[in-house]
Amino acid sequence: MEVQIVDKKDNALMKRKDVQLFVKADVTPSRNDVVEQVCKKLSCKPEVVRIKKIEGVFGVKSFSVDVEIYNSENDKLHYSPAIKKKDIAFDNSLKEKKNGKFGKENLSNSPISQPTAPNNTVKENLSQQSKQNSEEEKE
Repeated sequence: MEVQIVDKKDNALMKRKDVQLFVKADVTPSRNDVVEQVCKKLSCKPEVVRIKKIEGVFGVKSFSVDVEIYNSENDKLHYSPAIKKKDIAFDNSLKEKKNGKFGKENLSNSPISQPTAPNNTVKENLSQQSKQNSEEEKE
């Protein structure tokens, strides 16, 4: 995987650096691979890196990657926009790797990997409301 820095802007207001990368690879690079390469190129910690997007064009082995590098981990939590589930899962995996607890059994304990069942009372209430509405329409 070959990584080139296309653009690097300092965003003092958000306490971060916005970096645009050009990556040449045979397959879409994983978030882990991109973070490793960014940390090597820009000498930063993986905890302060947020991958905004990895974008490729069909049939071309090159990818555009937008990365945000915050000044500290607290700045990342404070200034980053609504964090997506994949970002939370990625951050959790970084913490588990750092602590030496990386494995399937630990990922099953994360709140993201466990789907929540819908509340049965909500289903019952909706079905009762729909029955009432249909009865009212008949009258």
